[in-house]
Amino acid sequence: FVLDALVVDGVLMRSWRDGRASVPGFLEDHAGMAVGLFTLFAATGEVRWYDEATTLVGELGQFARAEGGFYATSRDSESLVKRPTDVTDNPLPSGNALAAEALLMGHLYTANAAWRDTAAEALGTVALLTDRYPSMVGHHLAVAHSLLDTRELAIVGEGWPDLAAVFWSHYRPNVALAVSDSGKATVPLLDGRTSSNGARAFVCRGFVCDLPTSDPEALAHQLDG
Repeated sequence: FVLDALVVDGVLMRSWRDGRASVPGFLEDHAGMAVGLFTLFAATGEVRWYDEATTLVGELGQFARAEGGFYATSRDSESLVKRPTDVTDNPLPSGNALAAEALLMGHLYTANAAWRDTAAEALGTVALLTDRYPSMVGHHLAVAHSLLDTRELAIVGEGWPDLAAVFWSHYRPNVALAVSDSGKATVPLLDGRTSSNGARAFVCRGFVCDLPTSDPEALAHQLDG
């Protein structure tokens, strides 16, 4: 519904009522939608959700601040005396933290180093708050924690849901999951991952992978080790 009704001329809008979308989306709308779409792709393997998510991540540059981090409004939004910034994670994740999360997820799926660097810069903009008032930037801290030990997980072949269940059995915000029946997809994380007999899982760091496995227990060990 969001992609069909709230994207107008390629622009994600913020609100919808009686068939009419209005107000260009804020940073939190773009970033939060990207995070949701990446998660939906991980759950279903439907490449459309990945494509839409990476498009939204690519558009985050419209919100970028020269000194790092993001404004709440895009450069194409209505001119304001001062463009606001959004960095406080209370009671909801801020746009800045969500943008860092979306960029990190995009990096894990694509190996786009620039996206990882931009995520780290966005997290760095709240360093003073992190030191003095950490409860104000909880989601920033959660994303920063994920950034310390990231992994990629590609599962290919028929029967992939059985291996994917190992991933979903724990909360793993530092792991990006891509699944496919055949491994033939436009997702860089799936490129070159194949299986001729049932499903196989590839646990990788920086796209350098451990030996693939078809054993759920071995996969759990690789993910938790």
